[in-house]
Amino acid sequence: MSLRTSPAWGRAALTISVGIAPLALPTAAYATAFFTDLASTYPGAFATGGSGGETAGWVDTGTGANAVRWDSSGTLTNLHPGSLLGDNSASLALGLVGNTTVGWGYGDSTVGSAHALVWINGVASDLHPIAVFGDGYSAALGISADGNKIVGYGAGTGLDLIGNGYTGGLLASVAMRWENGFNFVLPVKNLTDAAMPVEWAAALGISGNIAVGQGFFSTTATTSAILWDGGLSTYQLSNLESKALAVDRGDLGLASARTVGVVGTEAYLWSGISGGASLHPTSYLGGGGISEARAIVGNLIVGVGSGANTSNNNHALVWDNGQFYDLHTQLGLGASASSEATSVDSQGYVSGNYTENGAQKAFRVKFSANGAPDPNPTPVPLPTPEPIPTPAPTPEPVATPVPTPEPIPTPAPTPEPVATPAPTPEPIPTPEPVATPAPTPEPAATPEPVPDPNPTPEPVATPAPTPEPDPTPEPVQNPGPTPAPGPGQNPQSVPEPGTVALLLLGGGLLAQRLRRRK
Repeated sequence: MSLRTSPAWGRAALTISVGIAPLALPTAAYATAFFTDLASTYPGAFATGGSGGETAGWVDTGTGANAVRWDSSGTLTNLHPGSLLGDNSASLALGLVGNTTVGWGYGDSTVGSAHALVWINGVASDLHPIAVFGDGYSAALGISADGNKIVGYGAGTGLDLIGNGYTGGLLASVAMRWENGFNFVLPVKNLTDAAMPVEWAAALGISGNIAVGQGFFSTTATTSAILWDGGLSTYQLSNLESKALAVDRGDLGLASARTVGVVGTEAYLWSGISGGASLHPTSYLGGGGISEARAIVGNLIVGVGSGANTSNNNHALVWDNGQFYDLHTQLGLGASASSEATSVDSQGYVSGNYTENGAQKAFRVKFSANGAPDPNPTPVPLPTPEPIPTPAPTPEPVATPVPTPEPIPTPAPTPEPVATPAPTPEPIPTPEPVATPAPTPEPAATPEPVPDPNPTPEPVATPAPTPEPDPTPEPVQNPGPTPAPGPGQNPQSVPEPGTVALLLLGGGLLAQRLRRRK
């Protein structure tokens, strides 16, 4: 479905085309153009990241989760690297820039453990540094605007935890960065030395040399937002339950960086490391409201929120230059439907997900607060999905490549992420904002990498865009069998550490569905 609207007649056009009466809007100065349903031919589709008018995510094929990418016209390419991952495999794409897509996957060839993946021109490579992580787990959750830096997390037996400041012990999840074929642990030593010991952490987004994410602080027993400045200095952005999901303007330096995420149950914006402000639209969402900011580009911020005034259903939200908009109502979605926005790019294209009448779908829409129609051509309806490509495995772009372990006949069962870091992340869907975020993340819960589609822990109570598990696995403290990724409520992000129910949300749903189908 493709719709084009403008401020004067947009609501009427959407009402006629979609057949749903619009709800009252918080403001009238808005426009949405070129609304496109993505991958409507699949049982379920989840959009997690976007750039340049294109979208990354994953689909529920009916037999498992497959990483996918939609181009600017809405044409879908299935990226699932079956030949690389082996049998009993699943994969999710969580971010993209240019010809590069990042995410994670698992299968018999990875011994059932989640491995960070990168696709260049559709061909997948395994980023998991076996020499360091061994049979541990890893997930790639974010990518810089120039496509050269990738962040995420991992765990294994060969890590220098003490030298990097992590106190969680063997198999504790650590924040990771990949660049130019090498992998680096993002340290937390200066925080630990300052009497703020960090047991585990994960990086969820990057801009320039500045990465953001979250970690578990054992002294206060909280999972809190963290910022890494070039990997040299690390800052705790909040001492409350919180997580930082995305950062912008990091290329301009620390003082110019703007980070979004959630503190407690409210969407939040940090400026540099000096302070921040809540974005939560209290009066609009009503009592018991929760919200989460998931992506930022320039003055545009997108996320999700719910409350008494939305019947506690998730609504995709947009903030533009400080003005709040309910994107859910602008798209003409009904009162019983739920939606979430997971990414936004510099062209104003917002990607997200919605569930209506039991159908789980992904969407992309052009947002313009001034109501000017967009000059770009309207996307065409999604064609029949293309066959899964069979990319040849390529060397792992890490400092010390090691042969991939032999596949095993039966992958390890998928455990639910717990408060302590586990050897393998569980992908989770987009985290639903909740009143009290869990201390350990779940793999995206973003990104709420977990091998449960979207690998992940749930650090905080954030609105879940969809009923399925999150695409990001959750790093946990205690080793356990490898989780099986599954569809996620917050397919963005990415795996998120530090929250037992994260998108870091519900990574077990897909695993259960997969087991039932066997």
